Amino acid sequence: MKRLVLLSAFALLALTTAFAQASPSPVYWVVETNPKHTNYSIVRFYDAGNALVHEVTIDGAYINIKKAKYRKKLDQLLKQYNDRDAVASKKNRSRRSI
Repeated sequence: MKRLVLLSAFALLALTTAFAQASPSPVYWVVETNPKHTNYSIVRFYDAGNALVHEVTIDGAYINIKKAKYRKKLDQLLKQYNDRDAVASKKNRSRRSI
């Protein structure tokens, strides 16, 4: 009986640490919308140091982040921004070794 409890506790501990390995994205987005005037939304992108990286004002749209389709579109926009930034940094890198 002790062996079964010990094995169960070890299995739960192993599963807990396995799920804890996933790290959140270092870049994230924040949406700002006035609930009374829903004719625009502001989307801001921040880096890992919580510094503002990019800001987009979307006129004529109310972004409700409670809906999955809007969160998915914002995640795609963030991915495109990260990909574009990665390509730009590769272009600026020197090709000569020192």
